Amino acid sequence: MNQFQLDKRQPNEDIKGNLKTYNLFSRYLDVFVGDASTPVWRSNFRFDSIITDPPYGIRESTYKVGSKKIAPIPDEMLSTHFPSKTQYGLGDIYKDLLNFAANSLKLHGRLVFWIPIIRMEYDPDLLPEHPCLETIANSEQILNLHSSRRLITMQKIMEPKEAEDSAIIHNLQYTFRHKFFNTSEIKGHGKEDESARNLTKRSKRGNGIAKLPCDK
Repeated sequence: MNQFQLDKRQPNEDIKGNLKTYNLFSRYLDVFVGDASTPVWRSNFRFDSIITDPPYGIRESTYKVGSKKIAPIPDEMLSTHFPSKTQYGLGDIYKDLLNFAANSLKLHGRLVFWIPIIRMEYDPDLLPEHPCLETIANSEQILNLHSSRRLITMQKIMEPKEAEDSAIIHNLQYTFRHKFFNTSEIKGHGKEDESARNLTKRSKRGNGIAKLPCDK
């Protein structure tokens, strides 16, 4: 979430506020900001569950620490150096997420995440996959006539091989942001472009979004 969006939130619209709402504040430990593409956790650290809402590039920008050009940093500037950022593709975000979950979850632990889709192109067989993770739940939340997001729950069913990088990310997920802002490419929904753009102007996530029950 970028600072522009944070400035529009109310004081209680944060992680602490969410936990208090669901009577889970006793489980609150702390919060830190890091780069998901380069996790800071110990290699033997294990989570019971991972719950995440990755940025799609619609409301939040998708960046990671890095640079195409690596320039040497003088010793006297190292203590105050802040790395530059590079684009972080949607496919790469989910690839890193699934690989991280496969390596960092306890056996039978769960990964829960949102993923955006173009509704008329949706195919459950094209959702992200990993041999160590099994999809056990999949439900839809509609954003507008042509777009929605799926809430996916995956369970870890086996341990990965050492340093395994086996996530399978299909091309469908790479094109979501482009199609979201260029809806004339989506047959029958060419007039929804302005509606798609208006969605990003809402200051509070979830306003005007209809919820559907889980798929059966």
